Amino acid sequence: MSKKYIVINTDGTNAFYNSDVHDNIPNGALEISNTDYQTFFSNSGKYYFININNTAILSKITYSADEIRQQKIDTLNAEYQPQFNDLAQSLGLAMLSNDTAAQDSIKTDYTALKTEYTNKKGIIENGNS
Repeated sequence: MSKKYIVINTDGTNAFYNSDVHDNIPNGALEISNTDYQTFFSNSGKYYFININNTAILSKITYSADEIRQQKIDTLNAEYQPQFNDLAQSLGLAMLSNDTAAQDSIKTDYTALKTEYTNKKGIIENGNS
């Protein structure tokens, strides 16, 4: 039966080895269970391994309220920034072509988008989402 190993590097990266695949397992590699190996890779980004007394321990990553809030704001920004960029580009083109009706429409769309964004960001910052 194959055995799984991990080398936990000081920079936070890991190297994994499988006895069925690798002929040479490095010195210092710690054996891990197949269950921990599967959990780590099937829930990518939710777990990490730590070395406690030369035993690899699978630990769940936990985030502070501030970190969760910032992740939500980053996601919100990633959703809205392209929309703001598109409106800015459209406004520039409307200005170049002297199309005041289009400019007014784009400004209205921008105001509505900015209000929506600001409201959603406020909900996140106040801890209601």
